[in-house]
Amino acid sequence: MHQDRPAALARSLTIAALALGALLTVVAAGLAWRSYETAKTEAGRRATGLALLLAEHAARAMDAVDIEVARIADQIRNENRLPDRQDKLWFDRLRHIADETPQIRALWLIDPTGRIVQVTHDWPAPELTATDRTYFARAAAGADGLIIDPPVEGVLTGKWYVPAARAIRTIDNRLLGVVAAAVDPAYFIQVYRSVDVGPGGRLLLLDTDGRKLGSVPDGGAPTGRAAGSVTGPRNPAGLGRAWTDPTRIAPDRAIVDPDDGVTRLYGLADVPGRPLAVAAGLSLADIRAAWAEARIADLILLAVAAAVLSVMLLLIRRRIVVPIARLHAAVAELGGGNTIREVPAVGGAREIVELADGIERMRAALDRHTRDLEGEVAARTAEAADRGRLLDGAFAALGHGIAIFDRDLVLVACNRRYAGLMGVPEELTRPGTPLARIAEQALYEVAETTRPERIEKRLTLARMRETATLTETSAQGRVVRITHNPMADGGSVAIYEDVTEARQIDAALRDSEWRYRLLAENAGDLILRQDPEGTILYASPASQPLLGLEPDRLIGRRLADLVATEDADVLAAHMTALVEHGRDRATLRMRHATGRPVWVEAGARMIRDPRTGAPAEFHASLRDVGERVAADRAATENSRLLSTTLDSMRQGLCLLDAEFRVVLHNRRFLEMNGLMAEDCPPLADFEQLMHLMAQRGEFGAGSAFTEVTRRLSALRRPWPQSWERRRPDGTVLEMASAPFPGGGLVMTFTDVTTRRAAERELARQTEVLRLTVDAMEQGLMLVDRALDIVVVNRRFQELLEIPSGIARPGNPMTELVRFVARRGEFGPGDPERLAEAWLARMRDPALLGQPVEHVRPDGRRLELIRLPVDDGGTLTIYTDVTDRRRMQDALEDARERAIGAAEARSRFLATVSHEIRNPLNAILNALHFLEDTDLDPEQAGLAQIMRRASELLLDLLDDVLDLSRIEAGKLAVDPKPFDPVALARDVKAMYDPQARRKGLEIAVEAGPAVPPRLMGDQRRLRQILVNLTGNAVKFTDTGRITLSLDLLAAPSGGAPVLRIDVIDTGVGIPPEQTRLLFEEYYQAGADQAAAMARGAGLGLAIVRRLTELLGGRIGCDSVAGEGSRFWFELPAVLPSPRSLASAHPLLAPEPSRIPPRRYPGPETMPRHADMDALPADPAIRILLAEDNAMNQMLTARALQRAGYTVDSVSEGNAAVEAATSQDYDLILMDVQMPGLSGLEATRRIRSLEGPRGRTPILALTANAGREAAEICRAAGMDDHLSKPFRRDDLVAAVRRWLPGGEGRAGQPHDGLDDDTSPPDLARGSDR
Repeated sequence: MHQDRPAALARSLTIAALALGALLTVVAAGLAWRSYETAKTEAGRRATGLALLLAEHAARAMDAVDIEVARIADQIRNENRLPDRQDKLWFDRLRHIADETPQIRALWLIDPTGRIVQVTHDWPAPELTATDRTYFARAAAGADGLIIDPPVEGVLTGKWYVPAARAIRTIDNRLLGVVAAAVDPAYFIQVYRSVDVGPGGRLLLLDTDGRKLGSVPDGGAPTGRAAGSVTGPRNPAGLGRAWTDPTRIAPDRAIVDPDDGVTRLYGLADVPGRPLAVAAGLSLADIRAAWAEARIADLILLAVAAAVLSVMLLLIRRRIVVPIARLHAAVAELGGGNTIREVPAVGGAREIVELADGIERMRAALDRHTRDLEGEVAARTAEAADRGRLLDGAFAALGHGIAIFDRDLVLVACNRRYAGLMGVPEELTRPGTPLARIAEQALYEVAETTRPERIEKRLTLARMRETATLTETSAQGRVVRITHNPMADGGSVAIYEDVTEARQIDAALRDSEWRYRLLAENAGDLILRQDPEGTILYASPASQPLLGLEPDRLIGRRLADLVATEDADVLAAHMTALVEHGRDRATLRMRHATGRPVWVEAGARMIRDPRTGAPAEFHASLRDVGERVAADRAATENSRLLSTTLDSMRQGLCLLDAEFRVVLHNRRFLEMNGLMAEDCPPLADFEQLMHLMAQRGEFGAGSAFTEVTRRLSALRRPWPQSWERRRPDGTVLEMASAPFPGGGLVMTFTDVTTRRAAERELARQTEVLRLTVDAMEQGLMLVDRALDIVVVNRRFQELLEIPSGIARPGNPMTELVRFVARRGEFGPGDPERLAEAWLARMRDPALLGQPVEHVRPDGRRLELIRLPVDDGGTLTIYTDVTDRRRMQDALEDARERAIGAAEARSRFLATVSHEIRNPLNAILNALHFLEDTDLDPEQAGLAQIMRRASELLLDLLDDVLDLSRIEAGKLAVDPKPFDPVALARDVKAMYDPQARRKGLEIAVEAGPAVPPRLMGDQRRLRQILVNLTGNAVKFTDTGRITLSLDLLAAPSGGAPVLRIDVIDTGVGIPPEQTRLLFEEYYQAGADQAAAMARGAGLGLAIVRRLTELLGGRIGCDSVAGEGSRFWFELPAVLPSPRSLASAHPLLAPEPSRIPPRRYPGPETMPRHADMDALPADPAIRILLAEDNAMNQMLTARALQRAGYTVDSVSEGNAAVEAATSQDYDLILMDVQMPGLSGLEATRRIRSLEGPRGRTPILALTANAGREAAEICRAAGMDDHLSKPFRRDDLVAAVRRWLPGGEGRAGQPHDGLDDDTSPPDLARGSDR
């Protein structure tokens, strides 16, 4: 074996040489690889630096485009209009800008509707629209700044360009249009071609989504894959196609170019302030070639070094390595104990030969000594082995640490357990180590303040000559008990026992016992111990608050007796599970001492007998979970409500977790994205849903994978986003996403189809408004808070003759005012003072909204109205009112003449009415007396004809007066509470006699919704109803008449309306005549002569005017030969408590206290019915003051026939003298008398003292209406009768005011206000 060692040594040397060579090779390769990586890093930095330079260049180029586009927008904004297609000046201006800006290929202007009005390619602009371009949509939607879109192909030139656009908006944010520029990609390509990026390098201009806007070289479709939709013969560079995700570009990451498949290192730089980026790529092949060229010299040097090293190794092997190898083999044998074999002779160097001789002599001496020691070593080794085995066995048998110290407290021996308990290194447990050093190391982690004391305690314990014990806690928390036992030789044996676990067990037992008792006695839960049969052995005090029972009342009872009957099965299942598994929990109801159920959660465990294993006891803890059960139920209900609420939302909602799984969604989310419920199970992968939607065409007809990838990439960005998309059915969805801080996001989907349509309509209306404002005849000037001009229109400049350079937006209004002041606009004087005075008026807040008139030097009048706006500015409207003032003056003159004529007409009508009513009163009363005489039939017929002719004349007179009062606006509305059904029944009662005479039936039908009280003018309502009912009675020969009342909801959703229908079965009205029924002087029917005999055609016209006066409407539905339905609707207003309190106590309809002024005829009332009802007292004296002899005679005769004594006078002074000298029970006073009028005579009588001044006075007046009644009341009269009046009306009124009458009894009477028409008036004869 030793003979082979030289060869082995030689082989080792050879292997070492080869290893060294390999090491050098590896080192060289590592250095080469490091240099290659360094070269790649430097290339990445160079690419990034190049991208930054080109990005700065692109920013400046796009800034130049933005400057030109913004300058165009500002010019158009200042002109406040967009040039039209025929504006050659603007075409030349745009053409000049495009020619002077190399990066701009073309410029064009777009109006708000999307129509191109100017383009630098041709003039006038061809009929083209930009509504399909996204930059126009973004500008119209309110995007600010320069808008850059992906490259598109030009419609006119067929060349590709990058659109850049900017919205043109007015100061009020109204869209004037859009200015757009075609940025030429060739401009950037030309610059990029001048940049050296190596044979395989590439430069690209991208947008923020990674689409190509320009590249050098162009590149094409990648191998094996078709180019994008924009790649073609006319677009070889594939402009506008998505190149790659910009987030994948990093200077230390090589990527394969998707266009040409070349692997490059790309540097990416964002263009400052623009949504653009520049990517500079250096080919990996070019980098490797440059690196390899630089490494050739290093390789040559490495080869020379390897050759020199090989020669040196060969010489060393022959002269040194081989001899040493042989000596090594001999020494190895000698070291192995072979001292017998001689060292062989070796050659080589002299030192090696001498070393060989020395080794031989040493071998011989060593061989002799070895033989001498072998015997002694064998004996001692055997003895030591025996002792070691005994000691090791003893130490190993002990579980404690054992240490033996001599009298000097030096360690003699110890076991491994001692070292472990002391926590000291192994070298300190070797024999000879002082105890002080061991203690110091063991207590190293103890605080320095107590360490010396504790060391001294251990040393004192070791010095004691009797057994002693010390318990200490180590820094690691272990409790060690040290016992020192002294030995006879002065040393000691120390026993170290770890009692940590024992101490912990004892403490745990004590703590457990204490805690159990403390828990049981003080816990809020009820603690129970039960035997295997379920009998309670122990109950904690918590039984009182939980079940209302003291613990001693529970002991001995079975738990099943305390559980509610409904949960007996739950308890049985709980006990079964407890026996099977040893532990179980259940929620059930127990009975409280009061009988109410108590929800508890029971947690129990079974204790088994340690000897038999059978169940010994059950320990249970019962906790009141009533609130939790209620909360769980509430949570379940809330979850249901949440689901219902989400499904009822109009928006779609979707919540995604951090892994883009659908956590929550509602029904609208599925509907808006074309998904079914089975498409979106719980935790569905949102990316798969996106692919499914793309396959169904939700994202259009493009590449589904590309669209889904782009949208998912956008959603994963950690900031809120919003976008829109159009579904295949045309629905426009607005989508918004917001990320959660911990991952995931929430998405909302809103159907904005209607909103977008409304926005388009708003834009259209805004444009119409702008055109309207420009076409206004008023001048407009809008100034801001600082009085700087914001907007002016052309009419403002024309009215004040101000140059456009002065009145332009941005200029101070103060300069404009000073300009016109210097021109003499405010008259002679100091222009500065006049301007300041005018500005002070313009700043005065009291004048806001007030018209201010300004007279210009040329005499024209301007009306100024200042209106405040929200931002603190003001809008001033200038109107040329010169012609208006002239017309107003003329109209004022005409109005005064018309008022004079109307007053003259009113006076004339009042005079005519008064003069006609007096003789009519005499005629009608004379006819009454005549009819009371014995007349033959012919005479009675002639008297009746005369009476009806007189009533027709009076009817016509009343209609003319009513219409005159309505037209003059003197017919006021007096709303009071009334009962509509009672009013209808009152009208029915008025017409029942006349209807029965014709064999007709009148019925009143009221709907259940009609309230018992409403607010309204009952007199006017009665007048309307009387007119319509009279018409129905007059024109119906057979059948019935129905008065129908109902409460209807207003068509516009306002207050309800009261509808009243008067339905008859009469002759009906042709359809062509119904629309003219309510016109003045129109009468329906073919026989106009007969119609004129029935009336003047004013009744329905007055009814229509009254209905409109009450805020309602009226109409007619009729079929000729079948009947008519006249209806009217009035606002149904409920009376307030105050109005109810101030009304008549019974709120009954207004009674006709004074009987109608005329009567239907002799058939409707027996003669002298009123006089026969109550016999008169001749002692009653009445004073009659009447200037008309005929009326005086007939009135006195009527009263005398009634049994009264009458004194007659013919003028006011005589009436005052008679009332002063004689006691009268009643005074009848004509209002208009010669000399002293009846009104003045009444005032004088009322001034008398004593009973004579309080004598009731009844006015007799030929003036009808509320005005006359109020005048009479104001003069002191108690009641009034309008002429003509019938005899029975006179007698009834007299009796009311005689002693014992209701007037004397203090009952309220509204006869002074009564101007309604009687039921037999011919006012219904309009049909």
